[in-house]
Amino acid sequence: MSVLSSRRLFPSNLTINTRQAIFAAAAAVAFSASGAMAQNLLVNGSFENPLGSEWTRSGNVGRNSGSGLPFNTSDGSFAMNWNGGNTTPNGVLQQTFSTVPGTLYTLSFDFGKWEPGGAIGGSASLQVQVISGASTVLDQTVLASTGAALNWWQSYSFVFTATETSTLLRFSDQSNGTVNFDAALDNVSVIPSPSAAGLLGLAGLMASRRRR
Repeated sequence: MSVLSSRRLFPSNLTINTRQAIFAAAAAVAFSASGAMAQNLLVNGSFENPLGSEWTRSGNVGRNSGSGLPFNTSDGSFAMNWNGGNTTPNGVLQQTFSTVPGTLYTLSFDFGKWEPGGAIGGSASLQVQVISGASTVLDQTVLASTGAALNWWQSYSFVFTATETSTLLRFSDQSNGTVNFDAALDNVSVIPSPSAAGLLGLAGLMASRRRR
C-alpha cells in the first residue's frame, strides 16, 4: 500500500496519532481473528473421542474421563492419564500430521500432576518431541510441579518450523517415580503461527506511518 493511497482510507482531519492507533487496532483484531480461526492440525487433541488410528500409544498411558480420575480435566471430559495406579512410568503417545515445509507452528498442551500427599512421590515429567521427516525440530522436557485435586494443570507452548510434509508429535513419560501421584495430558493442539513475513510487513507499515 502506498502512502498516497493509504491517506484516502481516513478523513483528512484525522491526526497522525489517530491514524496510527486505528492501524494498530485493526492489526490486533486481524491477528486475533486469524488465531481464533486457525484449525488444530491434530485429530482428537482433547481426547474427547475414543482413541483410534490418529493417536498411537504404548506403555502405561490411558484415556480416562474426569469422573474416573481424582482430578478435573483441563478441556472437555477426558484426558490421558500417565502411570496411573502406581505403574511404571513408560508411556508413549504420538500422532503424525501434515505440515508445510518452512512453516512456523505453535504446539500447545496442558500437563499436570495430582499428588494429594505432597511432594513425596517423585517428579512428573514429559519429554515432548516434534520430528519432521528425519529432523527433530523440537525436543523439550516439561516438569509438573506438585498439584492438588481440581486445580493443578500447567499450560505449555512451543514453536517449531516444519521441514517436511509429514511431522510426528511424540510425548514420552520421563517421570522418576510413580507412587502417590498421577500425571496427565490434555488440550493438545498444533496450529500455524502468524508468519514472520506478515509481522515484519506490519512493522514496516507502522514505521512508515510514524515517519509521516
